[in-house]
Amino acid sequence: MTRQKRKPAPHPDPLPLGLLIIDGLEGEIARVELPSGVTQDIALSQLPAGLKEGDVLLVTEAGAVIDHTETQRRREGAQTQLDALNAQAPSGEIDL
Repeated sequence: MTRQKRKPAPHPDPLPLGLLIIDGLEGEIARVELPSGVTQDIALSQLPAGLKEGDVLLVTEAGAVIDHTETQRRREGAQTQLDALNAQAPSGEIDL
């Protein structure tokens, strides 16, 4: 019989205030990048429903909401940077 490694329990503290970025989702856990740049696992039950990777959360003392404007702005910025990199590649696309 093999033992499965248990995932650490989500952080029990209140959500940190400010802009949080959803770095990844796994089961009932979200890996969140805090304003300090540190990542932290948080139970999805503490976060707004319908989250996706890359979403930006605005957390205030009133609660947490998905900041759709900031999420879109960051996605467009990342796409612009990727397009610029691809434009410099000899074939027009960067191969990874």
